[in-house]
Amino acid sequence: EKHNKIRECTVEQLKKFAKTFLAKSFLQGLIQGNITSAEAKTVDAKVRQILGNSGLESGGGLPESGTGLPELRCREIPKGLQYLQVDTLNPADTNTLVTNYYQAGPGNIREHVILELVSTIMDEPVFDTLRTQEQLGYSVYNNLRNTFGVLGLSITVNTQATKYTADHVDQRIEAFIKTFVKEHLTEEKVADAIKSVSKQKLRADVTMEEEVSRNWNEILSVEYLFNRYEKDVAVLNDISLEDIKEYFCPLMVDGEKCRKFSVQVLGAKEKNEEAVDTDQDFKLNTLKLREES
Repeated sequence: EKHNKIRECTVEQLKKFAKTFLAKSFLQGLIQGNITSAEAKTVDAKVRQILGNSGLESGGGLPESGTGLPELRCREIPKGLQYLQVDTLNPADTNTLVTNYYQAGPGNIREHVILELVSTIMDEPVFDTLRTQEQLGYSVYNNLRNTFGVLGLSITVNTQATKYTADHVDQRIEAFIKTFVKEHLTEEKVADAIKSVSKQKLRADVTMEEEVSRNWNEILSVEYLFNRYEKDVAVLNDISLEDIKEYFCPLMVDGEKCRKFSVQVLGAKEKNEEAVDTDQDFKLNTLKLREES
């Protein structure tokens, strides 16, 4: 849709937008280092003056902010299995991408840490099983997801349409998850993960860039938890194997409670060497959109 729309844009529209979009916008900044609070506020005011920024109009935004900043929300995935399967837009591309996303719901620090431990434990076996042993694709990985405060985990496999179907990859991901619970969620591996994650979070920032990057991420996420690592470490040692299984199994194993969304982009089964006409309107070809309870 973006590709189709951008070809309709004119230079005049772009110039008009460039002159006005900063005037009514929500600006956040981070000034860190050898500078006083008063000096930082002076710099902030100067930047806003140069940009001609007067902030967002109040109303319709976050009640507590008074900025008019829209509240960011995440759609709840219904219980059961949801699938979206579409054709690739490039007929010359044989890559098929399958991402299975398992949504937990709005979370807190403890639940985020639990998923961080699970993700840490899963890193090696998901690659070893699906990439090295089963050779489903050259790129296999899992991710901890935090979408505007809604937690979840995802597993992604980049395979080839000439070798495996997306349905087969989806089935192998599900088989891996069951094996993961039985063989890898153990007392020993949980203890090792707690030590590893704690060590990483307790490590002092080596450079100013690291510290600024960590703080800036809190601003971008609109969470502003600048002592997040300290809070994480405070709950890490109180988490047990049973705590992890109690939270993880309904998320990815229990079909009745699981909220799964599988996004599958199918590559071309036969590589078409003809050049893609980038002037044409692209239309998404939805092959499968369904729910399974």
